[in-house]
Amino acid sequence: WSSDVCSSDLGTTGARGTSTSSGAAGAATLRNADTRARLLRELWAALNETPFAESMYAADREGNYVQARRVPFLSTRVVERSGAVAAEIIEKRDTRFKVTERMVGPTQFDPRTRPWFTGAETEARIYWSPLFASTTSDSLSVASSFFVPGADGTPDLVFASTIPLRRLTEFVQVHPPSQNG
Repeated sequence: WSSDVCSSDLGTTGARGTSTSSGAAGAATLRNADTRARLLRELWAALNETPFAESMYAADREGNYVQARRVPFLSTRVVERSGAVAAEIIEKRDTRFKVTERMVGPTQFDPRTRPWFTGAETEARIYWSPLFASTTSDSLSVASSFFVPGADGTPDLVFASTIPLRRLTEFVQVHPPSQNG
């Protein structure tokens, strides 16, 4: 993801020294609906370019969350924490990103408690999660994640991708290791 998406679109104080913050104290946030929509399109495009990934997602330090996923069906998922109860919005989509069905309801899901989030917070590089049983695909998977630092150096956003081991194996079979590095 480009720094333009991370800085200006997400509303944070970037290296340019300008603040377009829609969150508190210059922190990037996914509270804004337009920001979420732009980021979902970016995640969807990245997912379509990464056939071995099952889903791509991002969360902010307030627990807001966006996800583009293939499993259990093509869809986007948003967890919004603007009220007393977190709301989850799942939109089934066709291959051209058009919404075909919308489901809304409360959720207990909090991305800040997941290993991909907590691990990325403590790493200065890409974090690889321990293996886990994916609840959506019923397969062993691994997540890779990294954080985008805020003005104070602490994570404002964590970006991640879930990769089922079977897909990783398929990837290695199609793209064998190079003899020359």
